[in-house]
Amino acid sequence: MTSSRRILPYGTWPSPIAADQVAAKSLRFGLLQTDGDAVMWAEGRPDEGGRAAIMRIRAGRKRPEEMLPAPWSARSRVHEYGGGEFLAAGNIVYFVSAEDQEIHVANGQSVERLTNRPDLRFAELVHDARQNRLIAIAERHPDGQSLEPDNLIVAIALGERRRGEVSPLVEGADFYAFPRLDGGGRRLAFIEWALPGMPWDEARLMVADLDDEGGVATLSHIAGGSGASVFQPEWTPDGRLFFVSDAGGWGNLMMWDGEAVHALCPREAEFGAPLWVLGTTSYALLEDGRIFATYVEDGEVRAGLVGPGTGGLEPLALPFRDISNPHAAGDAVYAIASADDLAPSLVRIPVGDGKAGDVEVLRHGAEVELEAGAVSRGEPVTVARPDGAPVHALYYPP
Repeated sequence: MTSSRRILPYGTWPSPIAADQVAAKSLRFGLLQTDGDAVMWAEGRPDEGGRAAIMRIRAGRKRPEEMLPAPWSARSRVHEYGGGEFLAAGNIVYFVSAEDQEIHVANGQSVERLTNRPDLRFAELVHDARQNRLIAIAERHPDGQSLEPDNLIVAIALGERRRGEVSPLVEGADFYAFPRLDGGGRRLAFIEWALPGMPWDEARLMVADLDDEGGVATLSHIAGGSGASVFQPEWTPDGRLFFVSDAGGWGNLMMWDGEAVHALCPREAEFGAPLWVLGTTSYALLEDGRIFATYVEDGEVRAGLVGPGTGGLEPLALPFRDISNPHAAGDAVYAIASADDLAPSLVRIPVGDGKAGDVEVLRHGAEVELEAGAVSRGEPVTVARPDGAPVHALYYPP
């Protein structure tokens, strides 16, 4: 009796999945955002020459609707990595056009240009209803092509008289990210960092108090710097400011109450994420005061719910290998998630009953049918370095 097993060199094992089959049908998810009870996202489409469409699904509906008519494409080139390419405000979408890097306004099937600044690129748009304007990160190329531009935070007027006019709001640092207005439009939080460092090396959390005209009255340094980095500031309705800081050696959740910074659920885990792309998030504030947080612990990406006030972390058993960019709307969290047998996809995680309910995939990143056993499933392993420190890895058996 002969064995049916064959021995082949590593990487030459036959697969029922062809590379071109996956590449031709795979979506590339960009910015994710919630607007009221709807979730919106950008998706790059290979079959449309890489055009980045903007999509929306309303609560209780299954079918997505396109918010940006073809051939328009939303993509920012700030820092070249981009991100933060659109902002939804009801049925109006402000977006950065991939073609000219100007901010445009999409309303139904009509699109109009808002800005006319070929020396600027824009990202991370924020609506300031109090001043009837947008606030955004801008990258200034004085000659249009400069390889060493400067960065600033700007205001873009929306009123009829000065519509599209761009004015500096904050400048002086090498880089900026995460502009976040509080609920009253009186305080603007953001992070800044300097060359030659990256934002995960060292960054500072700043809060600007805005005057009646929307200008910066005072500027306060809240956290970060001196070798510590910060990530993703978010305001609560009652004026507290949450963020991630690694000042204690690990990237943990923190809260500033207007006077002091307090640590939430200190843990030997990383609750932040590398800021390659603007608009990246690692946690979401829920309406009931809880926090849906993603974190890396023992080499694995995990998710949990942080209780209001207590700071206790309740780990969630979710069927994903990776989960990123969570955003909350109503009683659900939306995120981009993947598993051994699931390409990065848009998912909905119900959290309204105090725990995570059944996960729903709203938009598959790749429509590829997989046979049982066609994909190797990763097994977490930990080995020790010569100095005894742990090294975490995923082992994928054949």
